[in-house]
Parts: sequence; C-alpha cells; structure tokens
Amino acid sequence: MLKILFSIWMHYDTDRSGFMEEDEVTAFLTDLCKNRYNILDSPGGEAESDLVNQAVQQIFLTYDTNNDGQLTLNELYLILNVEDSVFNDMSPVEEMESEEI
Repeated sequence: MLKILFSIWMHYDTDRSGFMEEDEVTAFLTDLCKNRYNILDSPGGEAESDLVNQAVQQIFLTYDTNNDGQLTLNELYLILNVEDSVFNDMSPVEEMESEEI
C-alpha cells in the first residue's frame, strides 16, 4: 500500500510542494476513472466529470483537517485506507502501469 501511495504522490504532486491541491487530486481521480473504470470516456463522461469534482469537494471537506486547501501525505493515506472508500479495493490501482499513474 505504501509503495502505491508514494507512486501516486510523486506523480500527482506536480508542483512538488509536498501537498496535493484540488487540481492535483482532481487529476488523480480523473485518471483513475479513465484508466481503470473507463467512466469518463463514456457518452455521459461530462456528468461523470461533475461527479469527480463533487468527490474532490467531499474529500477536501472530510480530510483537509486544517482547511488549508491542501492534502498532506497522511491525509491522502487516510483517504486511500478508509474502510468504506471507493479506493478500498486497491487492486485496480496496483495494476496500473507507471505511465497510467
């Protein structure tokens, strides 16, 4: 799990700030939906894009504990490790090629 977490972090923390901002979390969820679940390439892709945006907003409301608009590595870990999380079954992420992450 930690190897996957660090791979995700290194790929999506594009400005190397040590935090993930909304646009970086949106990019992660969008890529996950496209590459693993083929959601955003479907005819209803725009609606699913709205769902990604809503999910990002909910993630920040729930896990951005200090409300600074940034997620720490620990906060991302909590998101990916939550029992009822959409990420609970990490096998699709584990199977993603490095160029997909």
